Amino acid sequence: MPTSTIQSATTLKASAGIIRAVNVCVAGSTDGMVCDAASTGAASASNAVLGCSSTQARAEPIFLPIICANGITVVPGTGQTIWLNW
Repeated sequence: MPTSTIQSATTLKASAGIIRAVNVCVAGSTDGMVCDAASTGAASASNAVLGCSSTQARAEPIFLPIICANGITVVPGTGQTIWLNW
């Protein structure tokens, strides 16, 4: 299971995949999101599968299975660092 720490919009997988855990390591000034999208250009609020609050950094990850049909793209908010296990 790969893990990634993301500070800017990043496509982790451009095909179907499963998000296993997520954590907002560093809070920011705007909200971020994780999208079911095959590219950063395709990521939008309409295909967001998870919102990442700008005000809540966590000490521990949240474990969950989210199935993405198109891909896994992470779009952190301004100043955010998001950790993802997929």
